[in-house]
Amino acid sequence: MSRSLVERVDGPLAPFVAGLDVELRGRGYSSERLRRRLRLLLELDRWMVGGSVELARLNAETIEAAVAAAPAPGRWGSPASRRDLLAFLRDRGLVERPVAPEPSPLERLVGAFVAYLVRERGLSESSTSVYWYRRIATAFLADRVDPDTGALGAIVAGDASRFMLSECRSCSRWTGMRLVVGLRGLLRFLFLEGLVERDLTGAVPRVAAWSLVSLPKALAAGDAARIVASCDRSTRVGRRDFAVLMLLARMGLRGCEVTRMHLDDIDWHAGEVIVRGKREHDERLPLPVDVGEAIADYLQHVRPRSADRHVFLAAVAPFGPLSGGEGSIGRIVRNASDRAGLPRVGVHRLRHTVATEALKAGAPLEEIASLLRHREHATTVGYVKVDWERLRELARPWPAGGRS
Repeated sequence: MSRSLVERVDGPLAPFVAGLDVELRGRGYSSERLRRRLRLLLELDRWMVGGSVELARLNAETIEAAVAAAPAPGRWGSPASRRDLLAFLRDRGLVERPVAPEPSPLERLVGAFVAYLVRERGLSESSTSVYWYRRIATAFLADRVDPDTGALGAIVAGDASRFMLSECRSCSRWTGMRLVVGLRGLLRFLFLEGLVERDLTGAVPRVAAWSLVSLPKALAAGDAARIVASCDRSTRVGRRDFAVLMLLARMGLRGCEVTRMHLDDIDWHAGEVIVRGKREHDERLPLPVDVGEAIADYLQHVRPRSADRHVFLAAVAPFGPLSGGEGSIGRIVRNASDRAGLPRVGVHRLRHTVATEALKAGAPLEEIASLLRHREHATTVGYVKVDWERLRELARPWPAGGRS
């Protein structure tokens, strides 16, 4: 089908249709998705011939105008198809790249703050932390940057406390803690850049957050196994998700650690895997046999052919790595919870379950800390509170005759 479509393109885009065909095949597009994109190129080529449109006039606006005026807009494919075609044409200099609008003074200042975080703090611009820093900085500075001159208005200690009180009225304790960290980072940046006269970080009030006050939330006995078993291993996606869930439910990995895993991180002969943890902290851990078998099955029979060295890739083209946290890995866990007939849980709930079950089985805290790769011993101590049998051994009997 694609061969006939390629041959039917005989207008100004004819020299480029073969290249698009080869590129999309190389990126692993299915026959149907490939056909839709070549059909779009054919429609665009015919439109250019009918309207005597030269290549020099081709841009995103003219393409969308052609789609809007077409008697059968459905033949022009989906927005995703048009984005793929535009990217291909831009890479070859046939379509101008869109000119980014001039950033506002507020956007420039927030951008400078993000650049400082990347340069001085070593954060990744695409990380969740930077997302929160950017969001908090934009909210705090929105009414303090002149939209015309870019001048920053005076900032005093009371501004920080009023902002925190206003924002914390409708947010959780954890979001409040993020606000504290984000606002302090912004105020420190403004002081270092000479944009405020005093370092106002001390004016940001703390959010009450006592350590070890909450209980780790683990799944009920057997629920983690039900989530893993819910995968339909007769399908490609099901076999991939089964391997992902095995890493989460058996080894207690974080979502980001699953997505960062590379093919070279698995030592099949030694039965070990390198886990790339938070803050560039890497550790070599034993790879359980059943987890290794699930990963090997995925790599041998399911994983798309790709130059990308990440272990887990998207199931449809273009085959890029999965996203961690509440992205791709989070969706895998939520979907598995639905299939198992359980309330939806997050990735970290499986991690808590691994630690809690190990503690109930009699594993010492040092072993659990090693399994979870905790850098602070106090983080692991919090799991002791869920082991009621051991806590009863510490409880002293109630004095005789006392009131209950």
